[in-house]
Amino acid sequence: MMKFKLWFKTYFKIILVVFLLLLIGSSVWFLFFRFDETASGLSYLRTQKSKDIVQLKNDLATRDQEELEQMMGNGSLEIFDLFRDFLIFGDSRVYGFESYGFFPAENVLADAGHTIMNIDEGIETVKQRQPKNLFFSYGVNDMGLNIGENEGDPGYDVVYEEQIKKLLAVDPEAHVYVNSIIPATPTALQKSPRWDKVDAFNAKIKAMCDRNGWTYIDNDALAQGGQANIYQEDGVHFLQPFYSQWAENMYNTKKKADA
Repeated sequence: MMKFKLWFKTYFKIILVVFLLLLIGSSVWFLFFRFDETASGLSYLRTQKSKDIVQLKNDLATRDQEELEQMMGNGSLEIFDLFRDFLIFGDSRVYGFESYGFFPAENVLADAGHTIMNIDEGIETVKQRQPKNLFFSYGVNDMGLNIGENEGDPGYDVVYEEQIKKLLAVDPEAHVYVNSIIPATPTALQKSPRWDKVDAFNAKIKAMCDRNGWTYIDNDALAQGGQANIYQEDGVHFLQPFYSQWAENMYNTKKKADA
C-alpha cells in the first residue's frame, strides 16, 4: 500500500510537471505569435500611413493648383503666379523674367552672357532649396560659342545633359523642363550667322530630353520663325508682353507632361 502511494505521488508529479511545461510552452508560442502579428500589423499601418501622406500631399497640390488656375481665369492672378517650387536657369532672355518683375529674383538663376556652362554655378542653391521643378532656357550665346560642337567635343546635348545631371545629383527628385531655343530675327541672323543653327541645336535638346525622360518645351509657334512681334530692336531679346506668352507655354507644357 505504501509502495502504491509513493508510486502515485511520483506519477502525479511527473504529470504535473509535463502539464506545466506544456502550458508554459503554449503561452510562449501564443505571445510570440501575437507579437509577430502585432508587429506585422503595425508595419502595415505605417506603410499605409506613409502612402496616405504622400497621396494627401499630391491631392492637396492638385487642388491648390486648380484653385490657382481658377483665380487666374477670373483675373485675380497672372500666369506667373502658377509657378511654384521652381528655379529657372538661363541667359539674358530668361533674366527678363526677373528684371520685369514677373518672377522673384531668388527663383531666377540667369544673367547676360550665360550659357549651359554656367548651370553648375547653381548647385549649392539647388542643394539647399531642393526645388521640385527645374526649368532651363539657353542657346543664343551657346550657338555663338559653338559649345559642344567644336572639333573633338562630344556634342551640345551631351554637355547640356552633364550640366543638368550635376544639379540632379543634389536634387534627384526634381522634374526637368528644357526650353527649345527661340530664334533671333532674320536681321539679327545677318549680323551673327552662328545663330542660324537653331534647328540643329533644338534637335539635340529634344533628343537629350527624350533619352532622359525630361520635358521638352517647344517654343517654335511663339516665334514664327523670327517673324513674330515679340522682339526688341536688337532682334534677340524680348519685349515685356512676350513673357506672359512664354510663361503660359511653359506652364501648359509642364501641366500636360505631369498629367
